[in-house]
Amino acid sequence: MLKEWKIGQEIVLVPNPHYWGNKPYLEQVTFQYVPDDTTRTLDVQSGQADIADEIPYSQIDPVNSQGQAEVRVFPSSSLDAVYMNNAVKPLDEEKVRIALAYATPVAAIRKAVFLDLAPTANSSAPKLKYWSSAVKPYPYDLEKAKEILAETSVPSGFTLQLSIVGTDTPSLQTAQILQQAYAEIGVTVKVQQLDFGTLQTRRVAGQYMAELYLPDANTSDIPVPDEFAYFLYASQAADQNLYSNYVNPEAKRLTEEATSTFDEAKRTKLFAELQQNTLSNPPSVPIVFAPFRTAIRTDIHGFNYLLTGFFYFNEVWKG
Repeated sequence: MLKEWKIGQEIVLVPNPHYWGNKPYLEQVTFQYVPDDTTRTLDVQSGQADIADEIPYSQIDPVNSQGQAEVRVFPSSSLDAVYMNNAVKPLDEEKVRIALAYATPVAAIRKAVFLDLAPTANSSAPKLKYWSSAVKPYPYDLEKAKEILAETSVPSGFTLQLSIVGTDTPSLQTAQILQQAYAEIGVTVKVQQLDFGTLQTRRVAGQYMAELYLPDANTSDIPVPDEFAYFLYASQAADQNLYSNYVNPEAKRLTEEATSTFDEAKRTKLFAELQQNTLSNPPSVPIVFAPFRTAIRTDIHGFNYLLTGFFYFNEVWKG
């Protein structure tokens, strides 16, 4: 239960004496808000923290080699992508979004940013139950990107404002690679560094052009394909399809049909069709299925992530 909360600094939890189940092993858990990647990494290496979340991929080997902590990589229900506001010109044009997908050097990003620990994304939704490996991701093809962009209202390119969480190392590294790659087709990327709260607030308000989230942050409390499909493709009237303003009547139809049947074979077929449809006409530019990565001191035991990104401390112990 809550013992203390210093807004923007830390939250302290202690066991609830009235809880009906087994008591936790730990007498107290303190969550500290440390937005800087380097500081979090150093804190767990020095022993100031027992667990550190969102460790930069580039720091995984250095942390592991020190011997005081181990970075564990967990699967997630998240998708790392260039999320776009489809209501902002020229991103309202399907071919512009497709051109950007072809111009995205996913293999280079996977190697430089994610150390090849994150699989290439072949979907505009996370990799969940009905994900199909038969759907092929966009290849990196600058000539194809230029050819498609030439058929749009911006054949010579345009300026893309890309908002990121400025303290997140993977986001900054990805943005820098995209700057260089998109320049090859005439697209000038201007990177806007914000804090996570501001990034989220602007997304909900529709006050953005394109965004990179923390790689594993765009997840859900219920990691089932029905929920993701509905919010991404069939909730235009409610939340503008998760604030993307994506308009795709066929995707909406497939979503409604897939989520309203109990026939597993039919659901599998419809979700595969939906995956292909929303990759051929992408609301965003998929990059990778990013895993969670957490540094854990060697004397901490029992810590695990759920697919949602949640974690429990009732079975964690130290010693």
